[in-house]
Amino acid sequence: MGHLVNIAYFGGTHGAFLKYFIDRFSNLTPEINELPFEENGSSHSLNVKYSDKIFRYTFEDDYGNVINNYKLINTEPHILITVKEDDLLNQIRLLLYRPGDHEITPLNIHEENNSIVCSKSFINFYAEKFKQIYNIDLNKHNVVPKFIIRDFLKIVFLNKEKHQILQGSKKTLERMHKNTICMNVSDFYNINTFFNKIKEINEKFKLEIRINEESIALHREFFNRLYTFRTLERSNNIISSIKDKKFYDLLDIDTTEQAFISAWIEQNYKFILIPNTNNFFKNTFEMLEYIEYYPNHYKAMNPNLPLFNGISNPFYLHKSTK
Repeated sequence: MGHLVNIAYFGGTHGAFLKYFIDRFSNLTPEINELPFEENGSSHSLNVKYSDKIFRYTFEDDYGNVINNYKLINTEPHILITVKEDDLLNQIRLLLYRPGDHEITPLNIHEENNSIVCSKSFINFYAEKFKQIYNIDLNKHNVVPKFIIRDFLKIVFLNKEKHQILQGSKKTLERMHKNTICMNVSDFYNINTFFNKIKEINEKFKLEIRINEESIALHREFFNRLYTFRTLERSNNIISSIKDKKFYDLLDIDTTEQAFISAWIEQNYKFILIPNTNNFFKNTFEMLEYIEYYPNHYKAMNPNLPLFNGISNPFYLHKSTK
């Protein structure tokens, strides 16, 4: 006998929570009383007694290798969790900062004053690129200045359409079958969009999922345990403050957020390069002052951007990182 539904997703996009939610609240599965949450906020607890009616699987293994060429494993009912460009910052923050567990192998970086300590998994993923871009051998020097990591992540955000998870997500959409409902990872972060999607899944696949106070409370618990839930919109709020020339304190933002904001500035202010220093701007007023008084004699085509006014940039430095 096949599964009631399969959940196909990328690591860190909450496929485990969705499996638990459906398995617990469907009238077609046995009762579940245990909660799924680990201390790191994931839904990977080994204490849950699942049915065998809901199946989940990822498209990439712990080492980033593609599984099944981004195709769904069968023609049974599927929920496909997708990722868009606007989701990338949160996914990278989860990947870099959320503690691991028996299922999660994070790329953890650890911030110590003005240095970043790179985990073994981070080194395995990025050692070749760091050697290529910065001439740094992470296998010999796993502690690097903070500005190096910020600059590397800035390059990632400046070229985010080339990120593996986004390219993979597009391929899954091209290769899915008709018996599939797509659910974007951002749908998990809003109670209305989450339950609207659950209703759509319920109607299409006849899963008899109970939507009641208990299921709503579980979603609230999931969101409150999300590693980045308190700061999910912080970078967008900072960018809005820059646009509106309002004050926003930047002292608490992490290196990934610094990189994201740096990329946004370089994309939106011609000829401006964010300085490679360990200390970042203390607030948006400092940042706006830097932009306003950036010396004319330093202004030139930004070597981080592949295009300038829609034309290929001859000074683009990162062709080798594609």
